[in-house]
Amino acid sequence: MTSAEFTAWIVRSLALALATLLAHRACPVGRASRAVLPLLGFAGLLALTGHEYWHGPRLPMASTLTLPPALTEWPAESAKIPAHWLAGIWLIGAASLLSRDLLGAWRLHAVIRASQPLIDAGWQQTLDECRAQLGLNATIELRVSSILGPAAAGLRRRVILLPPGCPTWSEDQRRFVLLHELAHFRHGDLVARLFARTVCAIQWFNPFAWTLARRMDFDREAACDAAVVDQTASPGAYAETLLAFARTPSPTSDFAFGFGARRRSTLEARILRLLTPGVSSPSWRRHAGALLALGVFAATGILCACSWEHPLIPADEVNLRLSADPFPGDR
Repeated sequence: MTSAEFTAWIVRSLALALATLLAHRACPVGRASRAVLPLLGFAGLLALTGHEYWHGPRLPMASTLTLPPALTEWPAESAKIPAHWLAGIWLIGAASLLSRDLLGAWRLHAVIRASQPLIDAGWQQTLDECRAQLGLNATIELRVSSILGPAAAGLRRRVILLPPGCPTWSEDQRRFVLLHELAHFRHGDLVARLFARTVCAIQWFNPFAWTLARRMDFDREAACDAAVVDQTASPGAYAETLLAFARTPSPTSDFAFGFGARRRSTLEARILRLLTPGVSSPSWRRHAGALLALGVFAATGILCACSWEHPLIPADEVNLRLSADPFPGDR
């Protein structure tokens, strides 16, 4: 891959992520498409990367070409250095972030292994009731951890981590926490976050991809909040519980969904959406965002279509063009 092709891949990636971000912003809150759009965008970014590096453009072999002396005297390696440097920088960044994510996943696995099962009949009964409310048939373990919790974690072995003081919680607090964390399992949020973080690590240079991942996490947290309110019909009491847990923050993990929020602004936005569910952005802003997203999507499609296929020029024709007299009228 040449430096020009590498730059074109970066431009197409930025355009696709920006288009997805704008379309996501224009999509009304509560629509199912709002949850699907980020995943489609990340899948497109991954497909774009795979196409560039596994099905890149084919060029005729250099041995079949007869170049003029002026071109053969130019050092061939000088044209390869920029592309190699760009690819090396990208690989270092991607490998660093993927290694960090692997370390984070290993630490979370160690936390789960070090946790203890919660043996409490009241908690188990509330868990069974909440699972029945959400229609979740998967096996969920309740475990006590002094490091992390409350949080939903685990892809194959699904667990809800709770802090040591959980036996003293009220019945409403137990139900709120369990419904929220179970909703994460029901919506497949852990798999979606893992997929998004993997693509963001590969596209570490793409600020729009990182912003899209944060927006996706917020929407999924808000969807779980809405699921709790739908089952309990107590938005005020649930908002008070969120605020109570925010006063005693606990450590978080990138591979688990905690009950609270990492940032104060995020918590405020979640509570505002709970208490004012009908408020949304003006229609003109949504329409403008949709039109802008459509324009960026169209531009991205044109860029991709122009670069998917690189027509091959036969080596004989290349040699003929190189040997032709550029000024035939001077004879």
